[in-house]
Amino acid sequence: MIDIVGMERLERAILKIGGVAAKDARGAALKGMRPALQKAIAAAPRKTGALRRGMKLKGERAREKGKKVYAAVFDRKLNDAFQTVDAKGRVVGYYPVSQEHGFLHANSGKDVPGRRFVSDAFNGDGAAERAMLDEMARRTEAAIAAGGLSP
Repeated sequence: MIDIVGMERLERAILKIGGVAAKDARGAALKGMRPALQKAIAAAPRKTGALRRGMKLKGERAREKGKKVYAAVFDRKLNDAFQTVDAKGRVVGYYPVSQEHGFLHANSGKDVPGRRFVSDAFNGDGAAERAMLDEMARRTEAAIAAGGLSP
């Protein structure tokens, strides 16, 4: 749930200075996503540690200034550890996805449920939204104060 009072405070501050700086949006987005990423890393399966080492945030390229979106992804450098290859050399499985969403066990044919360590970490109590709003409001109010305007 997004904090309505915080959102209204942020909107007033942004209107006062005439827009959002791209670096402020980036910083606020990162501030909100880092705790969720840490939560996902802590909940990741621990068999080899590759999932924990391989999780990172990757920013999307936005067409609009003042917009930044981050996604939790697995590092491509660790694809050798993450990908399952068959006898012909074709990739037939991806370990992070099978751990998140589940898989069909090859020997027994039984369905193994997913652990949902990423989706549970990023869908939650609204802490990420609150952290982003607070950071954006702090940065915007600092810009107002630096410009000589009163909040």
